[in-house]
Amino acid sequence: MCPPFSLIFLSFFVLLFHGGFGVDLIEETCRKSVQTDPNLSYNFCLTSLQAVPKSHTSDLKGLGLISINLTKTNATHTNLYIKKLLNQKQISQYCKIRLIDCLDLYSDAIISLKNAIKDFTSRHNFEANIEVSAAMDASTTCEDGFDEMKKCSEASPLTKRNNDMFQLAAISLAIINMVG
Repeated sequence: MCPPFSLIFLSFFVLLFHGGFGVDLIEETCRKSVQTDPNLSYNFCLTSLQAVPKSHTSDLKGLGLISINLTKTNATHTNLYIKKLLNQKQISQYCKIRLIDCLDLYSDAIISLKNAIKDFTSRHNFEANIEVSAAMDASTTCEDGFDEMKKCSEASPLTKRNNDMFQLAAISLAIINMVG
């Protein structure tokens, strides 16, 4: 017995739109995120979330977890990069002081983001929001330290990393707030 045409059509329709669901959700999420935070770049949001293959099939809560993990990965890599910079001889003493401050800030941010993942997974979104906000502050405080310390002859070697951290944390906060 052949299945009715409507059942075949419905199956095809579900399969067709299920494949594009994740991309549409990512675009919609980034669009809403940018509306809530004018400092957030739509393209940065889109490319960051789309870079994770699992995001294409995730729901909003899954995108939230992905974004917090991306933020934690950024903080971890920045922490390692700072350690490398501190081992270089050509960095001035004044800049080393700033880097040590940034190392402490990013070390704390990693802990905050680990807690945020636990909180978000446990549906304690208010607490996750606080933890991600604390991690976000690490990037701005680190960059501000270089801006304030005019004796540091070199520009901040962390500007791009700090900006990326800020953007990733902003994406995470927007999604946490969307989830509710």
